[in-house]
Amino acid sequence: MNGLEKQFLKKLIINMKNLLFLFLFTFFCTNISIAEIVKKIEITGNNRVSDETVKIYGKITANKNYNENDLNKILNNLNSTNFFENVNLTLINGLLKIELTEYPTINKLVILGEPTKKYEDEIIKIITSKEKDSFIKNNLANDSKIIKNLYSTIGYNFVSVDTKIRKIDDFTLDLIFEINKGNNQKLKKSHSLVIKKLEKKD
Repeated sequence: MNGLEKQFLKKLIINMKNLLFLFLFTFFCTNISIAEIVKKIEITGNNRVSDETVKIYGKITANKNYNENDLNKILNNLNSTNFFENVNLTLINGLLKIELTEYPTINKLVILGEPTKKYEDEIIKIITSKEKDSFIKNNLANDSKIIKNLYSTIGYNFVSVDTKIRKIDDFTLDLIFEINKGNNQKLKKSHSLVIKKLEKKD
């Protein structure tokens, strides 16, 4: 290796070190700039869940340094409770603002179209929506499917399920399932077999 090559290699190593230093410095400064100490916590929109409960579920502590990743963790923690339809977080000048929209609460589950208490109780037991829990609209399609699967096991293969809401106030409602069972295919098949046997005897 001649002198020119050695000099070029030396400059290349110096430039690489400078680039690495610049990258690490930028990364460090960026993380420092988005991190902030939470001095005060302001929570709005919570009616059935207290401020302290929100802090516990969100794992939020005052006088602690929070960066963007920490705020995302708080967001995920609060969303996972199924208490809140919407959660917004802002952290400016040490003030952490938490704006919440709560799901309504299911006051009562009403099952229409099923005269047998045994099956009515079973439906209430196996569906996702529960009395005194949050009303989550996305659960309704799955609840309807669960009800249809239950009836299919006893011969009702063409069940229709309509869901309706009876609003009590801004925070509570009754959830109504209207069930139309249609014909029992097992009984219909059995009845057809009996008729065929009687016809053969004739």
